[in-house]
Amino acid sequence: MIQLRSDINRIEDSDLRIDMMQQTDELLDRSQHLPTGDRVLLEQVMRYGFTAMEISRLSGCSPSTVLRKVKKLQSRLCDPMFRFVTEKEILIPRGLKVTARLIFVDGLSMSKTAEKQKISMHEVRKRVAKIRMLVEAHKQVSSAGKRLC
Repeated sequence: MIQLRSDINRIEDSDLRIDMMQQTDELLDRSQHLPTGDRVLLEQVMRYGFTAMEISRLSGCSPSTVLRKVKKLQSRLCDPMFRFVTEKEILIPRGLKVTARLIFVDGLSMSKTAEKQKISMHEVRKRVAKIRMLVEAHKQVSSAGKRLC
């Protein structure tokens, strides 16, 4: 009985490790769309196993800042908006592409995006609303198509 439990635990641990490795690989694949500095930071942590302390010594940031940045990057990579902008970019109208990339891929704030594009905050908000509506419409069309098949 004890042997069986340890075998089951080993199998579960093995499955968990495989799932975690697959998730890590997926995140690293998606990170190719990130700005270079963000991508390198994620690779240092996820691929090469650097600790926050080691990265903080190299970068001059505190370990808590490094951890906070890694968590933000991971959540951005899992955000459906990031995935839509990087995977379905062809569906985004030309006038919205730069705004979509700056906000959802590069992680800039709306104010920094407005400054960088030399447009008003109001215009950035309108563009973000249009992008969100586009994503929602795509979801509805995709789910309707799946129900038909």
